[in-house]
Amino acid sequence: MKAVILGDTHFGGGYALGKIDVNKHVNSRLVDFSNTFDHVIDFMVANSVFHFIITGDIFEHRRPLASELSLFSKKMRKLMELKIHTYIVIGNHDTIREQKTTTVDVLRSLKLPMVHIFSDIETVSCGEKDDLINFTFLPFRSRNMLNCSSNDEAVNRLNDQIQYEVNNISNCFPRLLVGHFMIQGTKIGDAVLENTSDEIVLPLSVFNNYAGVIMGHIHNHHIIQDNPLISYIGSMECKDFNEAKVKKYFILVENNDNDVLFNFEQLPVRSLFDIEIDQSLTSSAEEIGTNIKEHLRKFSKSKPLENSIVRLTIIVNDLTIYSFNKDKIRRFLKEKLKIYHCAGIYPQVISKRQLRKSSITERNSPVESFKSYLELVPDPIVREKMWNIGVNIIRNRGA
Repeated sequence: MKAVILGDTHFGGGYALGKIDVNKHVNSRLVDFSNTFDHVIDFMVANSVFHFIITGDIFEHRRPLASELSLFSKKMRKLMELKIHTYIVIGNHDTIREQKTTTVDVLRSLKLPMVHIFSDIETVSCGEKDDLINFTFLPFRSRNMLNCSSNDEAVNRLNDQIQYEVNNISNCFPRLLVGHFMIQGTKIGDAVLENTSDEIVLPLSVFNNYAGVIMGHIHNHHIIQDNPLISYIGSMECKDFNEAKVKKYFILVENNDNDVLFNFEQLPVRSLFDIEIDQSLTSSAEEIGTNIKEHLRKFSKSKPLENSIVRLTIIVNDLTIYSFNKDKIRRFLKEKLKIYHCAGIYPQVISKRQLRKSSITERNSPVESFKSYLELVPDPIVREKMWNIGVNIIRNRGA
């Protein structure tokens, strides 16, 4: 028996990194997410996998756009046509609490024969009668949803439900748990994630009767324990530049004579690059532009920028900020380095303390003082721009 587990899909996420796709007339990041999802479907077809599990957070927002709903519905239809059973574990982004419903309830209402949605804890035996894996699906719950005042109280309640599921598995085949929760001891980098006042954090002890645990909810792939495996699969795609260096995976699970094998398959997500270039000591606009292009050429030799999404932060001084030409840099990125999209070019200004001019005194008018101050600015173009802007401000204030 084989199954594929995919992390939180978050269709509708990351739009700030995208642009309008000229062919499909939607945000390009929705197209990227769609392509990544299709890669997983193609993998299942090539490897004869007929059980597909998604860990939740189908959409980024609790009220998804029509384009996002339409896209996901088409994916479900494609999976049904391929005879692939799809199991969706409800995540926190799927829950519309004030209405006690979820964003995927419309699929449940349609009673699609091969789409299974889990809003409550439930165990399903997947596969053939002599080759099974028992999956316990654990949808998201908060303390408030369980009417619990403490984490311990919520854990005890969930533990009782999980043990009930274990006790009602009548076969001897492997047991796996797939859910949407935070696990005790979760780390991102060197930092241990702490729960909020409403978050439930599950201790490892609640999983003692399972041969493996795969969780959604946390977007970075992270293995907490090797044997038995307890792991966050990570989200399907990158939503922002905080995930630029994070690799994305899905998991192929296989029952090999009652020994469960886990293979992490890397997803071909579009590369994100957040690049900082320091030009704070450069005094001319032409030199800044040349230096930035040279820096980007060198960067692209070690990390190819072609078809990637790029964001630039350029550190400049307060004398060159007005001569910074973003359009030329965008054209260079697009035409020479073949990037897919520039998500922004942001100057970061480092101010340098100017020496006081002794000729500026209280006897000078504001305009005279400002004119004398501008003599300290070496770039004539910048000086003229500062003069026009500054004089206009002074005169509008009634000086």
